[in-house]
Amino acid sequence: MNNHLNLRLHHFGITADNLEETIHWYREKLGFTYDYTYKIEALKMKAAFMSLGDFRLEIFEVQNSQPMPAYRNDVAANIGVEGLNHVALAVADIEAAHRTLKDRGIEFVAEITEIPNSHGERYTFFKDNNGVLIELFQANPQNYKGANQ
Repeated sequence: MNNHLNLRLHHFGITADNLEETIHWYREKLGFTYDYTYKIEALKMKAAFMSLGDFRLEIFEVQNSQPMPAYRNDVAANIGVEGLNHVALAVADIEAAHRTLKDRGIEFVAEITEIPNSHGERYTFFKDNNGVLIELFQANPQNYKGANQ
């Protein structure tokens, strides 16, 4: 069905209170690479792109931005609100990744949990320095029925 469009995920965007602190957090905690920064004066905004393999993250710092509502920091409350609510990063070994990130000072907000009916897929959530929920996800490749179509 996707043959003509050739769609693929390019990036997610987040708004942060402090661009430089957030660039540093993603670099030091998750291993993202800084790509470049840009400004759009009319929007009173500066932003940066960072990369993790083929995945990119766009971070915005906007003058007079509003803090994220507290419910967005809670996994159960967040999924009860319509719209995009988190980004997931794939890992091969969720326990090893969990230990490494805890050693780097990451705050986890959920235990490692197996998804019912998933044949072993597991997840957990943590927060970045702005409170944005990020999921660690250990996939079962056998569940990807349409991956090469």
